[in-house]
Amino acid sequence: AARFGYELTIDVVGDGTVRVDPPGRDCGPDAQCVETFGANQQVMLTASANTGAVFTGWTGACSGMGVCMVTLDRALSVGAGFSYEVEQAVTGGAATLNRAPAGVDCDPARITCQAHPPATALTINAAPAAGASVIEWQGCDTTNGNQCSLEVQQATTVTAVVGFPLDLAIVGQGTVDFSVPGIGTCGASSNVACVAAYAAGTTVRLTATPAAGYAFRELTGCA
Repeated sequence: AARFGYELTIDVVGDGTVRVDPPGRDCGPDAQCVETFGANQQVMLTASANTGAVFTGWTGACSGMGVCMVTLDRALSVGAGFSYEVEQAVTGGAATLNRAPAGVDCDPARITCQAHPPATALTINAAPAAGASVIEWQGCDTTNGNQCSLEVQQATTVTAVVGFPLDLAIVGQGTVDFSVPGIGTCGASSNVACVAAYAAGTTVRLTATPAAGYAFRELTGCA
């Protein structure tokens, strides 16, 4: 006798797996799997996110966030979505970070983490405290001042390093050495006007050396 069944198509998007029971096989991550079952066979699907990912729900023949139960009385398709965790952090000083688009919460206890689907074009904007600025971004694809942009392709942490600028002006000819090189145009020493930025609380010692034929007069603006 000829026996016919129905196909169950499972699409897994992102970094996670779906356990298909029966037969007890896993599908994913980022995969499409097709299983064939007898008519009216009941199948249980269970989604599990890998480390750094968040399960965001079912689509197709199932919905919601729990275990998916389907009965194969016809061909069915089920989708399982997983998003990547993007943590945001601020070091060096104070700043508020806002992201667009908004994601889903990674965990109620992790207020600085949201998860985004793969390939999301994410922008994070920083609003530093008065007198401060973002002197460095970490974890971005591109940056522009107080703005960070990235395409979400994995779990990651984006950090805004906030600091304060030190503007150096040189009158006459000579070189000023910095005990701690900052972020900017000064480097470890400079003989021209430049800007160096430092995290809050950084102690910097400046040493002035006059050029030949010049005498050091004063260094203003120091504590």
